[in-house]
Amino acid sequence: MGTVVFESRREQDAGDRAILTNLRTSGQVAAEMAVVWARASSDAALWTADVVAGIVAGWLDGEDRWLTLFEERLAFLEAEGI
Repeated sequence: MGTVVFESRREQDAGDRAILTNLRTSGQVAAEMAVVWARASSDAALWTADVVAGIVAGWLDGEDRWLTLFEERLAFLEAEGI
């Protein structure tokens, strides 16, 4: 089984661990799954999602300043009735 890496957010790490413990206890996450916390600067995958989420949130609020910088790399799919 692989290892899952969470972004360390120092003051929130304990809360993340508590959620993970509850998920393991309820059987929703395998007890054998290895989990580690790392600084966001150690792996671009840990902060890239935050950047994209910020761009999308801005776009939804009518702010497209950041979208213009990334629009060639992002594709938006709109769904009706959600």
